[in-house]
Parts: sequence; structure tokens; C-alpha cells
Amino acid sequence: MGFSKAYIALLAGVALACSSATDAADRQLAIATDRLVYHIDSGDVVQSRLVNRGPEPIYAALPGGLVSVQKQRGLAWVDLGPFWYGTYLVVPYVRVVGAGDSLTGMSLPTSNSHLRGPGRFRFVYIVYSDSTVHRLLPLEARVSNVFQIDY
Repeated sequence: MGFSKAYIALLAGVALACSSATDAADRQLAIATDRLVYHIDSGDVVQSRLVNRGPEPIYAALPGGLVSVQKQRGLAWVDLGPFWYGTYLVVPYVRVVGAGDSLTGMSLPTSNSHLRGPGRFRFVYIVYSDSTVHRLLPLEARVSNVFQIDY
């Protein structure tokens, strides 16, 4: 199975943009989970949603690492990486999230290995200020509220 040159270029651009901070303008994003506390053995599922409250659109490259999970260790946040449930054959595209629109992250069961609980976690959305997905928004604009995973 071969990948198109455009697909490879898109993924390379996403990888480069994700690897460094940018000077993207600050945006007004609201990113929140549906609850603040979840339990490992109860079958809880963590759901998150990004709402673009700013006047300008933002962009996400799909398929790709749309949402990453971080766990707090001491004062630091450790990135556990994006989470996936399987391999999908999807034509790559750039998702536009206009002013007032929202983007829902994938649901993540508390039994998922990314939520190596118990602990404090947050999601980091991978979104950009430009339609070429080269200018990653600042980290502080892309993080969700902190949520707790307990037994």
C-alpha cells in the first residue's frame, strides 16, 4: 500500500510543527473534560471538548495526533503521547474549527494504558493558527482542565 506524496508531506509538516513552539498568536480556546474526577474500576470514560471562543478559525490535521495525554509528576507534566484505538484508512485533511465551533476529542476509558492512574491528568490538543498546519498554537492555549483518576 503506497502513501501519496501529499499525505507524506502533510505528516512531515505536522511532525515538524509539533516538535517546537511557535510564535502563533494567542487564541481564546476553552478545553474541558466532562467531569473533574473519574474512577479506574468503574468503567468511566473521559471525554473532552475544545471550543473556539476567538474570532479567528483554528486548524487540526487529521488523521493525526489530535489529542495527547499528559500526567503530572511532581510539578512537571509528562507527555504520554496521543491515543488511538486502531488503525484507520482515512484520506488526510485539515479540519477547520471556526469561531464558536467545537472539536470533540476521542473518548478515553479510564482502563486505557495512557491513563496510568491514579493521578492528575490533562489533555493537550494539537491545533494550529494557520490552514497549512505549520504554526502550532502556544501550549497554554491548548491544554484542558486538570482531571483526577482515582481507584
